[in-house]
Amino acid sequence: MLTATQRAEHMAQQVLISARLHNSMVVTADLVDAVMGRDVGTEQGKADVATVRRIIRKRAGAEGVRVILTETERYWAIREQLHGLHKDQVDDLADSIAAGGDDDPRGWDAELIKALSVRRSGRIPPERLWGCEPVSVRLWSEPRSAEEEWPTAAEAQRLAGNEVIAGRARAALALRHIGEAQQGVAGVRFHVDARAVLLYAVDYRGWSTPVLLEYFGGALEESGWTTMRGISVRGSYLRLLPPVEEVPAPAERTWAEVLGADPIPAGEPVLTTMPGRPVTVEALGTGPETVLAHEEYVVQLRSNGRWVLPNHDDPAVLSRSVVARVRRRMLEGAPGRSGASLDVDGTVYLSDGRQAARYIPTGLLSGLQPGVCPGCSTAYADNGDGPCPTEARPA
Repeated sequence: MLTATQRAEHMAQQVLISARLHNSMVVTADLVDAVMGRDVGTEQGKADVATVRRIIRKRAGAEGVRVILTETERYWAIREQLHGLHKDQVDDLADSIAAGGDDDPRGWDAELIKALSVRRSGRIPPERLWGCEPVSVRLWSEPRSAEEEWPTAAEAQRLAGNEVIAGRARAALALRHIGEAQQGVAGVRFHVDARAVLLYAVDYRGWSTPVLLEYFGGALEESGWTTMRGISVRGSYLRLLPPVEEVPAPAERTWAEVLGADPIPAGEPVLTTMPGRPVTVEALGTGPETVLAHEEYVVQLRSNGRWVLPNHDDPAVLSRSVVARVRRRMLEGAPGRSGASLDVDGTVYLSDGRQAARYIPTGLLSGLQPGVCPGCSTAYADNGDGPCPTEARPA
């Protein structure tokens, strides 16, 4: 059992290590939240945040890191960054924020807006800005690109379920008389895509983002919700999972339904419409188990706009390591012209623009026997080397 001081010292050291390795020697409030959120389920993760921050400040000089934790510190750090920009760059930044409207997180950033206003006012900069060395990390959230905001056609088919969950979250907050529950109003926003429902909190009435997240997260948790903290280019967020009893169980699917399902729109290329989140060759290089959660997969090839099983002389069941090796070889062999994705049910998609394949976890095909074709249910030792006659097992 660790003491309170030991817990705080451990977490402070983890934050300082992360600042040196990943944040250009800068400790921010979001970095502290991200590191502590990562260890929230551990003994050291129970450390008091205020104590952790005090220890970080005490060690900052010896560690050679800069600490930007308060709103005032962040304001002046942003002033330093804007001071180093040309007037035209500052004007372009202000114009892009104005054009972004309510959907631009920078428009909700009180320190950034105040710093921009002072920088554009023409006032003589204070002495502290002359000769300063601005931090290299960006201190404000950038808006997501159009490609990131809008799901593919295949993902849009599954979007309705998460819209329902987001609606439940708004209702849960509204029932607790929290006026900020409506999207885009007073410090809270919902971001919904085909994979998750995220709640973002921004500075509001002087509250910092961590306080807002704790406030809203506590309200949802009391209503039975599960919340998980994370951080992205948009800022800190809570990933929302509804109460267990409200999560609909996935419908049982026959083999024919699993193998015959096709999320790729008719006539569209797999490379640009594959569902799920993209997977890079760097992610595969960290070890197949970090991306591929299943031991074995059933492969299907794209042929004439349909998914078909390979010929019987090429067994359809492949191990996780084989799937990872095939994906890595294609991504490395055609950089910029190939892509891979991981769908919500664990299915892997792969394409280089000319060829495409997908790999379905064998767990979705209950009762599949080793050495048996999942399409016609005959043993590979007996069925020859031609194409599968049925391509999908009857229901």
